[in-house]
Amino acid sequence: MPVSTILRARAAPVAAVAFGLVTLGLVPVAVLLDSLTHQGTGGPVTDAFVTAVGVVPATMVGTLLAARRPRNPIGWMLVALVFMNVLPTNQYAVLDYRMHREALPLGWLAVVLTQGWPILLLLITLLLWLFPDGRLPEGRWHRPARIAAVGWLLVALATSSRGVLVVAGHDVRIQANGDLANPLPGALLVLSVVVIVGTLANWTAWLVIQIPTYRHADGERREQIKWLYSGGAG
Repeated sequence: MPVSTILRARAAPVAAVAFGLVTLGLVPVAVLLDSLTHQGTGGPVTDAFVTAVGVVPATMVGTLLAARRPRNPIGWMLVALVFMNVLPTNQYAVLDYRMHREALPLGWLAVVLTQGWPILLLLITLLLWLFPDGRLPEGRWHRPARIAAVGWLLVALATSSRGVLVVAGHDVRIQANGDLANPLPGALLVLSVVVIVGTLANWTAWLVIQIPTYRHADGERREQIKWLYSGGAG
């Protein structure tokens, strides 16, 4: 076996565990920033418990899958979803722009990342379509599915560019909850509608397809679909 292949095989589990640990490490950071910016509910203890309940199990499952089956993108995507959800960008933007008059480092990066919700929706959509084997639909739909995935990624990236444009314009206005107060440009408004409507259409199509899939599935495949349904409902 080539040395490069061996190194990649060993590096993947290490990278997966490191990604998972960084994601878990964001929990106390998010709780602290919630407290400092008064964003949390119920106090630090309640905030930490609620955050950990959602973050820890999903991160552990994603990390384990990514470490044991690194070629399957689902594990990596699951950890990335949790990472994006727990990343305290809004809190840090409030701390820097509203409480410390832009005196903190990397406040601009927090502003850019606060606009990453289209990427989050993209990851959720891809996760559904790739489940459980990490591959897009085969057959005649494979090539159109790949083209659609790339196109959707480009639309999501374009829609997420609002933070970049605001930072580049040196006119960052942050609301009390960490969202941007700057007016949304018309083009980005249209793209936002496209992302939301397209996401809902994708999820609806996926659900419609899963009904006959579940009815004809048996054994492990049916249990996998039931697990995904249960996780989605939770």
